[in-house]
Amino acid sequence: MDAVKVIIPVVFMLALGFFARKKNILSAEHNEGLKKLIFSILLPILVFNAAFTLSVDSKYMLLMGYMFGLQCLTL
Repeated sequence: MDAVKVIIPVVFMLALGFFARKKNILSAEHNEGLKKLIFSILLPILVFNAAFTLSVDSKYMLLMGYMFGLQCLTL
């Protein structure tokens, strides 16, 4: 049920954007401006927030360390 709470707003925003573009509410210039805003400001804030509010179990830390070691070895 938690996944539905996350997916529904995303689907709604996609549908809203699709509707706005089809009805010519958003022009190509607006679209480019929104892309710049999202990818240069909002997405980094979201990633930063997700990274620092994450709680990681110790067994996953061991797995991440193992994967990091393998990547270093392949380089």
